[in-house]
Amino acid sequence: MYQTSAESIKHLIPSDFELDDEPVVTVVAVHWGFSPYGPYTEWIQTVEVTYRGVKYDFSTDLILDNEAAIFIGREQLGVPKVFGKVVFPSTVPVSYPAGLERHVERPVGRPIIRFAFKPETKVQESGPVASSSKMMISLRVIPSPFEGQDASIREYLVSKRTVTDAEVWTGAGSIVFAPQTNFNVSHQLPIVRYLDARLLRNASSSVSTGQAVFAV
Repeated sequence: MYQTSAESIKHLIPSDFELDDEPVVTVVAVHWGFSPYGPYTEWIQTVEVTYRGVKYDFSTDLILDNEAAIFIGREQLGVPKVFGKVVFPSTVPVSYPAGLERHVERPVGRPIIRFAFKPETKVQESGPVASSSKMMISLRVIPSPFEGQDASIREYLVSKRTVTDAEVWTGAGSIVFAPQTNFNVSHQLPIVRYLDARLLRNASSSVSTGQAVFAV
């Protein structure tokens, strides 16, 4: 987690949402070893916004390498998922003596983000995780087939992401964005200051849809 500048990112956020002066950005790099769509890797970037007095995480960038997961998230939920890959090593050492380094590719073969985590303290052995739900809001737009007409569907969808079990480490995180074009989004949310970094191993997570829908 890190803080960014509202002035730097306001062009990426719907005008209906309110931003703190230095809103919180959360980035998550995941290796989904098992899912309804098979195993895949994913980079998730969200920014904290306020809508109708409620705090949500608004998705700005999701990069993954699973076609079914992309279409389900993008077409059904309006989450801006695109093709790419998070590169993890084939094995992860148990002791983490020197920290972990990963990178994100988009397109595959072209690194655009490098990130690292240096574990310091194991705060929980594998088991249930308390108070781990986050409310997410996304913008789903289906354009009208007729030129010049308003979108057939334009709505905000609210879902909930919950981690139920994990081994949890705290430590120090670092993210480096490679020079990119504005066709990619992650680097457009600059780092003002780091807040928190965690590693979750052997984790279980789920997304609950249909929490709320707002027509706009």
